[in-house]
Amino acid sequence: ASMMPRAVDAAEPVAIRGTITATGGPLEGAYVGAHANGSTVTMYVMTDSKGEFLFRGLPSGSYTLRTRIPGFRNIRREGVRVESGKEAKADVRVEPETDFLRLVEQASNSELLESLPLTAMERVALDGRCSSRCHGASYFVASRFSAKDWRLIVSKMESITPVGDRIPPIERPGRGEGQEPPQRGSNTDTDSAIYGSAGAGESLRDDDHIVEYLSKISGPDSKGFPIKFQPRASGKLTRTVVTEYQIPRPGAYVHDLLLDPRGGYVWYNDWRTNVVGSVNMKTGEIKEYPIPGRDDRPGGFHSQRWDKEGNLWLGQLWSGRLVRFDVKQAKVTGSWQVP
Repeated sequence: ASMMPRAVDAAEPVAIRGTITATGGPLEGAYVGAHANGSTVTMYVMTDSKGEFLFRGLPSGSYTLRTRIPGFRNIRREGVRVESGKEAKADVRVEPETDFLRLVEQASNSELLESLPLTAMERVALDGRCSSRCHGASYFVASRFSAKDWRLIVSKMESITPVGDRIPPIERPGRGEGQEPPQRGSNTDTDSAIYGSAGAGESLRDDDHIVEYLSKISGPDSKGFPIKFQPRASGKLTRTVVTEYQIPRPGAYVHDLLLDPRGGYVWYNDWRTNVVGSVNMKTGEIKEYPIPGRDDRPGGFHSQRWDKEGNLWLGQLWSGRLVRFDVKQAKVTGSWQVP
């Protein structure tokens, strides 16, 4: 799904009003979504300093409310009825989430990395080998393997992705081993503190160390660790409205999103299927277009860019091709095999 922020029109009538509370009282900056039955669009608003949320200008119909509040259990309330000229009331009480895997799902990649029970240099080393560039930390944080199995995984991933060619080795400092590196912006060169220099000590990102970190975080008996969520939005930021467009095709795996230079549309590709699609941000209409690929390879894309003429160029990952797609004519106008 793609989520696009938009401005709130305060002139529109209130359709649903409610309050989000927890044990400590009202929650500010808590996301609440309203989804009309049969629709592919969900509108999210945030609660204000009093924990109150407002949905304005919703068409008449039956709605399902959903909460998205990191650190709290998601609530789903069905059958909230919106009628023209009337204001529906829907107060919600939420409880803290205690399931570690659900908390992992709620956390952003940066929140997970900052929460890892490792030193800053060890987190950087693990991020460089296992989560940056494409995949997030949730992949290994939510897994449970023995050290033997982690070693198999690490060695296999290294043979697939030559990360050593892109990421400098991280060395243990010659003195003060285990100390946190200086904060960025200090007078000390942070990169030197994190990455070290040749001969400073043994590498922190070789297979042995990476397996050590993974076994500590995600061993067979690991119970998880506290996740440090960022503070929720407050003040004027809570006036944000986010519209989510759900791709109706079963198995859709949206990978890249780009706004149309002409405005009004978002274009996306699919990581597992040879499909490119557009979302009309005003109506919510979704159109998809099949893209030819190699018959002997799986489907899917991994990147897209606009050119100066307004054509969409797509990296057809598994077929190893570049594809040029004319969005005005909605057709492929060229494709090139990559050596």
